[in-house]
Amino acid sequence: MFLGARLAPEHGLVPSGIVVAPSAVHFAFRPDIASSVITDFDNVVADLKREPDSIYYQGLARLVGGRAPHSIPAIIYWSIGLGAGLLCVAFGAVLILRRLVAKRTRELWDEASKRKDAQKALRENEVLLQNLLDHSPAIIAIRDTACRFRMINRAYEEAFGVNNEAARGKHLQEVLEDDFAKDIEAHDRKVAQSGKPMVHEHFATLKSGGVWLFSVRFPIRNENGAIVAIGSIATDVTEFRQTEEALRKAEKQYHAVVEDQTEMISRQALDGTRTFVNESYCRSHGKNKEQLLGQSVYDGMAQDDIGRLKALYRTLTPENPTGEFEIAIPGPDGETNWQLWTKRAIFDSEGRVKEYQAVGHDISKRKRAEAAVQTALAEAKRANSAKSAFLATMSHEFRTPLNAILGFSELLREQHFGPLGADNYREYANDIHRSGEHMLALINDVLDISAIEAGK
Repeated sequence: MFLGARLAPEHGLVPSGIVVAPSAVHFAFRPDIASSVITDFDNVVADLKREPDSIYYQGLARLVGGRAPHSIPAIIYWSIGLGAGLLCVAFGAVLILRRLVAKRTRELWDEASKRKDAQKALRENEVLLQNLLDHSPAIIAIRDTACRFRMINRAYEEAFGVNNEAARGKHLQEVLEDDFAKDIEAHDRKVAQSGKPMVHEHFATLKSGGVWLFSVRFPIRNENGAIVAIGSIATDVTEFRQTEEALRKAEKQYHAVVEDQTEMISRQALDGTRTFVNESYCRSHGKNKEQLLGQSVYDGMAQDDIGRLKALYRTLTPENPTGEFEIAIPGPDGETNWQLWTKRAIFDSEGRVKEYQAVGHDISKRKRAEAAVQTALAEAKRANSAKSAFLATMSHEFRTPLNAILGFSELLREQHFGPLGADNYREYANDIHRSGEHMLALINDVLDISAIEAGK
């Protein structure tokens, strides 16, 4: 474009350094043209004007019929200069276009290189992701929102007998059994609609047979937050369910055995809160389970009994986890009942007490029998004492007249006061004396036995 140097700034243009005589016309460019381009244009035209045989002067000579530039009329010279200027403008435009094309080519090349690098990185990430998924024991799949497979891992391939490449892009019902595929499709759509993860257990028929799967389904979103796929991670929990079922049966049998026991059985936390009681325990306390569970075993106990029980707990160790505890408890009928408990501390793997278990027996009958025996012994001692006193008294009472009988019979037998007359009287006196001695021996034996019983 041509403008006078004075008018170029008024039109928002940048003038070049080239002047076409005789009208002093300057070349000017738009402000968005780089200054380096304008400088290159000025240098090229200046070089052409310094060389007599350049294309610049050859063009001028042809326009004026071979005449030298100094003999050309002003108007023609001005026209030739204007034409040469236009030629220079065209040449500059070519240079500008070439620079723009080169710049855009570099930009496109850089963009293509970045895209190629991004695609390479994406492929590498896909390979890494596939390797990561393949080394997971869980059954993993990714499907788009139309229920078409995008990726499955090796565990999925082995479980369902399908290939990752063969399954890619196919619908669920093209890969899995109809009923199972419909269930999975319903779950995927539910996750897609709610936008929230879903956790559930379900039965599935794999190559190895029927199993129970614990599945987690979750939405996969793009950078804009839109759901583009559904991921699922499933784990075979068949063995766990079987173990759980066996544990439930064993626990049920254990509770049945415990409930059928006549012994009182309870479990309690470290603070004394009851966590389990059987029916026998409830009957002995006159309450139901709802009234006992969650309550403290120390409620209603005397302070001395609480102190003894806590002291027993402190002595229990993993090597010696049990101890006995005897306690008197008022019964519902007001009569005192006696109970003997075997307390056991339950320890964890680190040797710390985590709870206590207690098995109790009602020993009230034994206690009453022991009390009856003690009462009978006391009564027997009192009776024995009475017997001894009686014997002592009777022996004294017997000895007094018996000594008189023995003395007088001795006098008669010896005839100290003269003959008795008939011989029969003497014989009778001997009989009386012998009988008295026999009676005295018996009394002495009784007294010796009484002394022995009395510990004398």
